[in-house]
Amino acid sequence: MLKNDALQQLSQLKASIRAQKDLAEGTVRGSQGRFGFVALDDGREVFLDPDTMQRVFPGDRVEVNVVTNTKGKPQAELEKLISSEFKFCTGRYRVRGKGHFVDIDYPQLNRWIFLPPKARNKAKEGDFVAARITRHPFDNEGKGQARIETVIGADGDAGIERDYIIAKHRLPGHWSTAALEQAQQLDTAGVSAGDGRRDLTHLHFVTIDADTTLDMDDALCIEEQGEGWLLHVAIADPTGLIAPGSVIDKIARMRANTVYLTGGALSMLPEQLSHATVSLVAGEQRPALVAKITLDHSAGVSGFEFIPALIRSRQKLSYLQVSTYLEQGGEAVDSDTGAMLQRLSRFGAKRHQYRAEQALVMDERPDYELVLNAQCKVESIEKRERTIAHRIVEEAMLVTNCCAGELLAQHELGLFSRHGGFRQERLKDVRLLLQENDRPVTDQQLSELDGYRALINSLQQSGDSHAQLLSTLKRMLQPSELSREAGPHFGLGFSHYATVTSPIRRYQDYFNHLAIKQIIGAGSAPPLSDSELDALRQQLASGRTACRQLDQWLLCQYMQQRLRKHRDAVYAGKIVLLNSQGIGVRLDDTGIDGFIGFNTGNKNAGNKNNSKKKDENKSKLSFDQRRMKLSADGSVYQLDQPLQVKVASVDLDRRQISFSLHT
Repeated sequence: MLKNDALQQLSQLKASIRAQKDLAEGTVRGSQGRFGFVALDDGREVFLDPDTMQRVFPGDRVEVNVVTNTKGKPQAELEKLISSEFKFCTGRYRVRGKGHFVDIDYPQLNRWIFLPPKARNKAKEGDFVAARITRHPFDNEGKGQARIETVIGADGDAGIERDYIIAKHRLPGHWSTAALEQAQQLDTAGVSAGDGRRDLTHLHFVTIDADTTLDMDDALCIEEQGEGWLLHVAIADPTGLIAPGSVIDKIARMRANTVYLTGGALSMLPEQLSHATVSLVAGEQRPALVAKITLDHSAGVSGFEFIPALIRSRQKLSYLQVSTYLEQGGEAVDSDTGAMLQRLSRFGAKRHQYRAEQALVMDERPDYELVLNAQCKVESIEKRERTIAHRIVEEAMLVTNCCAGELLAQHELGLFSRHGGFRQERLKDVRLLLQENDRPVTDQQLSELDGYRALINSLQQSGDSHAQLLSTLKRMLQPSELSREAGPHFGLGFSHYATVTSPIRRYQDYFNHLAIKQIIGAGSAPPLSDSELDALRQQLASGRTACRQLDQWLLCQYMQQRLRKHRDAVYAGKIVLLNSQGIGVRLDDTGIDGFIGFNTGNKNAGNKNNSKKKDENKSKLSFDQRRMKLSADGSVYQLDQPLQVKVASVDLDRRQISFSLHT
């Protein structure tokens, strides 16, 4: 045994060695290759070589010793694994010799994880699987292990893409018995006027939505009042039936919103409620939270109030019905409904004009619907332009949410949709761009809503002369965020904005109903902690990502089939993305995105003059990030520029579509 003084000397030696190291903590980040990085808490980013990267997962918190590698750059030596949240993964089952693995499908992680014999769950080569990490590779020479929890299916299974995406993002697809039992018990039959609810069943409400919509959140009624309007927006009121803290209330918060995956939605509320009990079904009496909004002759808001009420929708109308009636006439609606649709049309046009002058109007873009066949593959893609009916509904929803934002901001309650304008790190680029275009501004003007609004409106009114500048500036905006703190929404040009018009589909709207009821003395809103708000944001982001990934997968399959049948087909599109490697193009007829890479130096691999040729190819590219322009082979490319392209290739594994220029 060592004597005490020897132990003390050993301890001092270890402390001395540790003191000589450049120790720091950080978070592991993967890459497209086998290597990775550690983003240190002190702001540095250090390299992880491929062998070291095998011992960690993206997102792991680690302690590292920062050293200088042979290239003179900082590199990380792993000292300690602090924590790891990487406990679940999805991918494909792979068999190589006697080894069985999960080929993990995770961004910036190239890794196969070993599956012991008892952890394979009867999966077969190529199956899509969901697995649990059972042994972290940090202390196991980079050799982690996993256990298959679910065999999701195989390539040929109908709807496997949707099933896999649901599993990958851990989206809740099934309802518990307790939730279904609660949904069955909830009923609007006992809800009547009185007890704080106003009887508004005499008003001529109608719903306007897609023809197939069953979860109808809102209904409209409008009357002309002097030179202005009195607009009633009835919003479905699930919070009037669902008790705070009940099973469904907790699940709605966890689900965050209805996820509209191609092939079928995952609803926030049980379909018994969202499609029937609380949906504003025509001819049925329903509880509602009604926004009563008075608008002047210019469609500016002169007053509003929110009223718990009972309403009865007179008719379910589709966007097509309303647009056809307003543009062509006909007998699709009765005379009273027809007269009200005419009033709604006048309101919609005037309110749109008001926003263009006093707030901001965003570009109108077409929607693309993926039509699936029996195997849940894309049969066709329908391009749908926005109609007068869409504008009516949009203006009614925007003005209602704007009023809700003002009310909630006054009382410091609710959840706000905020947008802070330009990203702080891009303010210098924005200012220089505007100076080049004889529109000098200060950072303070760009950071204030009035200044930003005046700038964008001025550029929009200048027409095509500044269309390119406007497109470039929009790429420098920060994303919107969900916040408990009231603040402006630069993108819409509103001082405050809080969504309330879709409480069947979005939890933030559901929560804001509770907050409004507390303000008007008709209920109370539960607290929402920082961790609960973060979880809500993360779930919303997961749903959006899942929708994008599913559609991209299906579209890759669709374009692969078209490539086989029509290899020389030419498509019209516009540039929607530029970077130092090439351009992203969106096709006009289908909305499909693909990339044209100009840096082709890697195609010379194996040639002894490879390095020289690669450098020559790179020298032909010049990317101006400030102006969002790319020069390649003597041509200049910029945002919104129309192009003719062909499909060069489709990578189903990476779910990427490559285009080539048609000349």
